[in-house]
Amino acid sequence: MAIHVKLNYNEALEAKRSSLLIEEALLKTVKHIRFYNQLRRIEFSLKSKIKKEFQSLYQLVLAMEKELPEEDLKSFKIKEEQKESKKKINKEESSPPTSLKLRARQIETETTNLTLERELRDIQEKLARLG
Repeated sequence: MAIHVKLNYNEALEAKRSSLLIEEALLKTVKHIRFYNQLRRIEFSLKSKIKKEFQSLYQLVLAMEKELPEEDLKSFKIKEEQKESKKKINKEESSPPTSLKLRARQIETETTNLTLERELRDIQEKLARLG
């Protein structure tokens, strides 16, 4: 059993335009969500890297406290070690991430973004044709 609804041309055109606008908005939302997820993954990897650095720095401080006999020498060596650790951290921060998994995710994201962009263009062309 089928139900038929009669629409005039203007109503059909407006319904088509409305559905295309909704589809366009949904695709843009998906694009934003994927970008947000990518940023969260990068943030998580950077946070874990910082956590590891702090742990190693803490172990270094503990080792130095055990080795230093006097208070004067202790403050001098700590300053020296801080300078060296800053240099080490700066060198590591300047090097770009070269993880294969990260690169694979970037390629996957780029291809899905291209697909989304193509669909958005198609919808915009259909909207333009509708007037």
